[in-house]
Amino acid sequence: MGNLANTLNERGQLDEAEKIHREVVALRLDILGQRHPDTISAMTNLAVTLNERGQLDKAGRIEQEVLALLLETLGPRHPTTLNASYNLSTTLYKNNQLNNAARLLQETMELRVEVLATASAFTPK
Repeated sequence: MGNLANTLNERGQLDEAEKIHREVVALRLDILGQRHPDTISAMTNLAVTLNERGQLDKAGRIEQEVLALLLETLGPRHPTTLNASYNLSTTLYKNNQLNNAARLLQETMELRVEVLATASAFTPK
């Protein structure tokens, strides 16, 4: 179901994509629990669709929840956590929360330089 929702999102069928993403999140929460990587991934996918729809407040809330879960389960230096932090900073920027976006992006980039200096195309060298 998640792949179908992602495909619909790519095709611009955002209403249907959001509906299916919400179903996937609900199922994964019920079956796997909130801290499971597949649940967190489904939440991230829902946030992407909400972001595409311009629902930045909703997307940001989910991204904050995802980041908190990843900080708790993987720690601040894990690549997945760093990507989630970057995603949230982008949403904050789009939502005109410039100070928060700049602070989070600065923190994220500093950690990326430390952790991913040679492993990421997104890290300045």
